[in-house]
Amino acid sequence: MLTNPKMPLDILQGEAEKSAGEDMQTSIFAVAKEFSDFMASTLGPQSLHKMIVEQDRWAYIVTSDGETILQRFDLMQFKAKHPVARLMVELSKAQDYDLGDGTTSTVVLAGHLLKEAEKLVLMGLHPNTIAQGYKVALKQALVYAKELASPTTRDNLLRVAMTALDTKYTSVSKEQLSKMVVEAIMRVSNDGKERADPKDVHLVRRKGTGVLHSTLYHGFIVEKKMLDDSMPERMENAKVAVIDVPLTVKRYAGIFGDNPLHEVEIKDVDGLKAHREEEKAILRDMFVKLRDVGADCVISRKLIDHRIGRWMAKEGIIGIQAIPTKDDLKRLSKAVGARIISDLETIREEDLGFADSIEAKRYPDKETLIFIRNKHANTVTILLRGGAHHVISEVERGMKDAIHATSNALNGGWILPAGGACEVAIAERLRRYALTLSDKRQLAVQAFADALEGIPRTLITNSGMDQVKILMDLRRTQREKGPSYGFDANIREIRDMMEAGIIEPLSLKESVYKGAFETADTLLRSESVIYGRVFESRIKSELKKKRER
Repeated sequence: MLTNPKMPLDILQGEAEKSAGEDMQTSIFAVAKEFSDFMASTLGPQSLHKMIVEQDRWAYIVTSDGETILQRFDLMQFKAKHPVARLMVELSKAQDYDLGDGTTSTVVLAGHLLKEAEKLVLMGLHPNTIAQGYKVALKQALVYAKELASPTTRDNLLRVAMTALDTKYTSVSKEQLSKMVVEAIMRVSNDGKERADPKDVHLVRRKGTGVLHSTLYHGFIVEKKMLDDSMPERMENAKVAVIDVPLTVKRYAGIFGDNPLHEVEIKDVDGLKAHREEEKAILRDMFVKLRDVGADCVISRKLIDHRIGRWMAKEGIIGIQAIPTKDDLKRLSKAVGARIISDLETIREEDLGFADSIEAKRYPDKETLIFIRNKHANTVTILLRGGAHHVISEVERGMKDAIHATSNALNGGWILPAGGACEVAIAERLRRYALTLSDKRQLAVQAFADALEGIPRTLITNSGMDQVKILMDLRRTQREKGPSYGFDANIREIRDMMEAGIIEPLSLKESVYKGAFETADTLLRSESVIYGRVFESRIKSELKKKRER
């Protein structure tokens, strides 16, 4: 049966009225259910995509990435107003910030926990009892997950990356992109000897050719053109200065930009000429400092005056300005081994970095990329190619998920079978554990187990299979052959997930379970909603009473 597609939008836009007690609980459960159901169709390799169209109907996004969907809703006119919807959006943001993946699973699991809680509330259980039972169940689930985990190996990393990429437009190029991700993570982690930081892997996309033409570079790619067209387009063995200070005297953008408390009074042409000469002298001094220290290339996060650009071009120095973010500047400095300069007065030769080569390339879309290569760099850049805009955007989102998943597996050191295998195995153990409890928490632990199985149920449903039959078969298979068996949505069969290479990091599963529990716990313990206007009127009422006394 088709559901009303407008319902989730109504919830995201809808503003709950002041409520308490049973009305509050009913509102929480209804919104959580609709929100979870709305996101559930984007889970797994057989997931459906959402097309999000902006208000002007020209800009749109086609994606199955949970974090992207919720982020766009939050930025567009569909601003979430209902407190439960807001909490779900914040949950997805927190999951993406902490682990970079698993946002959809977290939201879906939180919704299932609240669905099961609603059944218990209707049976007469107090929300606090349910929350306490869920807390006990979470503690046991984390223990069981650790028992099911296996150590991470180099081969496992490749499979983790492929699993993360499985839900995006990468079926043809999945293996090639996964190898690229693993090579990148091993590079930034010094071949696994150090902790991998996903931020050290930079992604740049450029339309044209196909995804199979994507390339990994040791170094950094700057999405900017050179400051002056007469600057050299290629340079080898270059000393690189990375600066975070403006090389200009423009008001609000130059060296006095942070403190523009100065005035220049010009009375005649000679005064204007003297002022221009003074500006030129200041700029010349900046240029000379950079030239004399031996910089072959100057890269700044802020503006560089066009006059300095001309002098650089005459001396054969490359200049690049306005690097988009501070994170990009940090990655760039790490790629060339330079110290970021914030004061030109203190610059020294040892502050400069080194690049094996710097090369500017122009693409058919008239955009220029500058490739800064360094074979010893601890940061890498992956240049993604693709045809349609929405395809390459989805590949980029998939690559981000794969990079985070692979780094989590390497840093955490443990992996688990995916495809719902872990959830079914933990649910079975939780049901046995629940029988050891002699109070009402037993029901909550069993409900937690049922909620966990919401993940494999969703994977099966999205594959077009009978969730009841497949889940029963999966439980029986695990009892007979072991807990590593799960549902492979690609071939719609039950198989050994470890042998099939469908695996996920333990740290990701732990984060999903914790995030979903914390959200469900917060909402279960919420008794009423007090909006700002109501609270403000109460304060005014109390003040009025005091004045009347």
